[in-house]
Amino acid sequence: MVTRFLWPLQLPLAAKLAAAVLLLIAAQYHLWSRLSSGSVFAPEFPRAVVMLFNWAFGAIVLLAAMQVLLDVATLLAMLVHSGVHVPDGVRYTMAAVVAVLAAIGVHQATRVPDLKDVEIAIPDLPRSSTATRCCN
Repeated sequence: MVTRFLWPLQLPLAAKLAAAVLLLIAAQYHLWSRLSSGSVFAPEFPRAVVMLFNWAFGAIVLLAAMQVLLDVATLLAMLVHSGVHVPDGVRYTMAAVVAVLAAIGVHQATRVPDLKDVEIAIPDLPRSSTATRCCN
């Protein structure tokens, strides 16, 4: 992600290095959590931190997939035209779309689904026998 997505952007070197460090830290979330608490899903971590790291990790994975698609499209365009350049706006748009998709994914993963009670009627089954049959 650093060499294919971040480095071609027209940003100052300090900004690129800072973003690269943040990308590397977010990409190693599972390692950091395993080293600090011995478990990926340790309850010691605040919920907001876990959600933020999961969002960042999901964004990195989605951005990598989008970068592969961009690279394939660029290679195909190079077969037709020489000197193809991908504008920074395309990469910024990719990052924005990925950030929104990752946020939607984390929201959907953490929401509590609605519970629905459904009564199933089985013909010729006595009411008292359901409790004893289920537990034996």
